[in-house]
Order: sequence, then structure tokens, then C-alpha cells
Amino acid sequence: EPTPGAAVATIIGNSSVAAAIGGSGNANQAAISAGTQANVAATSNAWHAINGLLSGNSNCALNIDGTDSSGLTCGFNTFPGTPIRIMRGNGTQLVGSITETGLLAVSSSSTDRGNIRLNQKAYYNTP
Repeated sequence: EPTPGAAVATIIGNSSVAAAIGGSGNANQAAISAGTQANVAATSNAWHAINGLLSGNSNCALNIDGTDSSGLTCGFNTFPGTPIRIMRGNGTQLVGSITETGLLAVSSSSTDRGNIRLNQKAYYNTP
């Protein structure tokens, strides 16, 4: 989770349409947004396995280190035909490292997000 900034510091998404997962504007929180930002606890400046679901129907979920927060309200924005950005925050590149990122064009359950996190943990030894 990157050092907090003024808005969602996008790890993956498209900040121009406010559909993104990344660091929050608040310390010790990660964020997910599709027009409405929802925050979940995540220690700042530490490695995390972060998996999220942006559904396009206002319901979203964010899994931090195996703890799933589903039923969040995130807005209705979806990704347009413009490129998805990785590690961009407020128009500038985030400082730091990222081991893996991915974007799946499917819905996911809490179990799915947990299993992805277990794969990340096994391969990268993330939390």
C-alpha cells in the first residue's frame, strides 16, 4: 500500500474514470473506487496482497491479505476503451515496487479472492 495521497493512488485501474484499486487518501487504508471511494484497513508502506472486485453495479469488494470486505459501495463507473493503468497515482508514477498485477474480466467470490491471495502468498511470500 503506497504512502497516502490526496485521492486513490492507483495501483491498477483508470483514474480518469475513477475506477481503480490502490492506496487511500487516508493513512493505513487501501481504497477501491468506481466513482465512490471505499476504504479498507491496510498498513501504509508495507507489502500486501490486494484483490478487488469492481462490478459496475455499485457493489464491490476488497481483499487485503486474506481478509475480505465484500458488500462495499463503490459507484457505477466501468473501464472505458482507454488503457488500464498500472501503478499510477494522480498523474505521476508511484514510487516503490509491485510484484504482480492482473485484471480479470469475470466476477469473483470471496473464496476466489482468497484463493488468488493464497497463490500470491505461496509464490511471493506476501502477507
